Amino acid sequence: MAKLALKGEFLYPKVFEQTRDLKGPDGVWEEYGGKTTITVLLDADEVKKLVDSGSGKQVTKLSDDGRAMVRFDRPWTHGKFPQYGGAPAVVKADGRTRWDIDEDGLIGNGSQGVVHLTTYDSKGRVGTRLEGVQVLEHVPYVSAGSKVEFEDFGETKVLASTSSEEVTEETEDEMPF
Repeated sequence: MAKLALKGEFLYPKVFEQTRDLKGPDGVWEEYGGKTTITVLLDADEVKKLVDSGSGKQVTKLSDDGRAMVRFDRPWTHGKFPQYGGAPAVVKADGRTRWDIDEDGLIGNGSQGVVHLTTYDSKGRVGTRLEGVQVLEHVPYVSAGSKVEFEDFGETKVLASTSSEEVTEETEDEMPF
């Protein structure tokens, strides 16, 4: 197993129990209780790190600026190895403080951060597991149809509200993944 950290722009982050994708395409993830997922836009250097790791993740070109789109996921339950299921660790920029969606809000598209991954041998291929998400620059999630407050316009700001389980602070200086 090898550790890998990739920096990029987050799209469609569903990394909490409350936001995980319960069904997936055609319901294929229902048997796992869903999956947490995050799509990351990676520049050429980050794509090279991913490819050099041997990961079998599909890389899709997205734009003319050379960035590529890659989706990482983690099953909610893992039949053989329960420790590999559930939500990935989500931390703030310092790498130690757990993200609290009640205090910090949901993570929106355009947020910048690092995905922490593990690559591993799996029946003749290299698997890639999402271990953690580190938010470096937060863009709040705004649900479709919400109004966003602008000082000059005086509109009302409405953000999605969800509850979260109480998470204890990590006391070690290491990242929790």
